[in-house]
Amino acid sequence: MALQTLILYMCLATNGVDEPLNCTEINSAWVPFENKTLGAAINFNPHDLTILINKKLAHPEIPLEYLLGVITHELAHLKSFKSGTSDGHGPRFVSTCMKMSTAIGLDGRSCAAVYKDKTEPTSQ
Repeated sequence: MALQTLILYMCLATNGVDEPLNCTEINSAWVPFENKTLGAAINFNPHDLTILINKKLAHPEIPLEYLLGVITHELAHLKSFKSGTSDGHGPRFVSTCMKMSTAIGLDGRSCAAVYKDKTEPTSQ
């Protein structure tokens, strides 16, 4: 499934939580982050929202639930940016992220600032 489709689905599925987003206006891209960054949310302006996801997460061995958790994490950042209450990975972010995770049946692990487990495909 295409990244843009996954982000649109996750955005629509969680749009009842806190600040709504215009899900069709979110841009996305797979990027080759050099460090262990899994994703990034960028808010250039209210009409230019972007989510970047580490292309390592496109590997078939990465569980879909894990990727959806990273997307939820980044969507929670966009909601924080839009509401003007961005606190990085602070309590407001965690609260929004946890509510979003619960709404879609994820366990909320992605709401932690660092989400390490299963980020590398197993070597063959």
